[in-house]
Amino acid sequence: MFETFNVPGLYIGVQAVLALIASRLSKDAEKILTGTVIDSGDGVKKEHCLFYFVSFRVWCAGVTHVIPVVDGYVIGSCIKHIPLAGSDITAFIMQFLRDRNEDIPPEDVKLVARKIKVQKMTTTHFFLIHIPNQILNKQTQTEQFCYVAPDLVKEYSKFDTDPTKFGVYEGEHPKTKKPYRVDVGYEQFLGPELFFNPEIYTTQHAVPLPEVVDATIQNCPIDTRRRLYRVLCVYNIVLSGGSTMFKDFPKRLERDVKRLCKKRFDIQKSRVLTGSNLELKEMEVKVIQHRMQRFAVWFGGSMLGSLPQFFEMAHTKAQYNEFGPSVARNNPVFSGI
Repeated sequence: MFETFNVPGLYIGVQAVLALIASRLSKDAEKILTGTVIDSGDGVKKEHCLFYFVSFRVWCAGVTHVIPVVDGYVIGSCIKHIPLAGSDITAFIMQFLRDRNEDIPPEDVKLVARKIKVQKMTTTHFFLIHIPNQILNKQTQTEQFCYVAPDLVKEYSKFDTDPTKFGVYEGEHPKTKKPYRVDVGYEQFLGPELFFNPEIYTTQHAVPLPEVVDATIQNCPIDTRRRLYRVLCVYNIVLSGGSTMFKDFPKRLERDVKRLCKKRFDIQKSRVLTGSNLELKEMEVKVIQHRMQRFAVWFGGSMLGSLPQFFEMAHTKAQYNEFGPSVARNNPVFSGI
């Protein structure tokens, strides 16, 4: 990067930490870099590099990562993931459309599935992060169909008793310009349901996202957990990525994690001896969302790069010229310790 792009400095950051920085936009967020980050999109960022306000990310196949962060440092041994992300939801919706033999041009099937899945994007988001106008005009044409249902059985019943619940997507053939209509039914809530009931899509992974989140926090080192419980008394869960922006996704996740905590609390409470002075405090769960959630990692990197002390944390070109590529293996933050 120093030789090809001639950047003045380089900083390599972990996506979870940058997402936590971006979560400070939320008024409900804690002002310390401690929390559990759920990062899910069509693909997940493997690393994020900053070149003094110029950034890039490396992507891999669709995976949702659950990453615990304490005081700005990732607990790598406790990271968990599920092999489901936005691309799987798109494939799931495509399968629904094909099974119903919807009259869609073959070359448009994936595009229609993505537009049924994707949330509506506002112009405010793009102006904040300076996306070019040609991309802005393209992205704001998306529609909103998918949402997270609190109860599958009740949601099926609503659709069966109220036909107005079914939606219609209208498209146009890219070559013949002939319009076509697509009925949008149960896939509106079954698409995002993959995160909470993955067995409806695959048999290779059957652990719901809330259980993965809870297991990640419980697997953290005991001294870290004690400190988290004593200081915050909260499961601080931060969402990052486009696949976490479905309507009511934070509410469903928070509810399910709370149920797991409540179940464990009741078990522990039943083990307390009668007459004991030991008092157990039930854990509070808080899922944080904010307006830059879709671009949380990118925006967090931008916020970090805007700090005056950022230049003290980055590798400079002068250091690269003196020591070579090995500078990337050292963290300037620890240089004074």
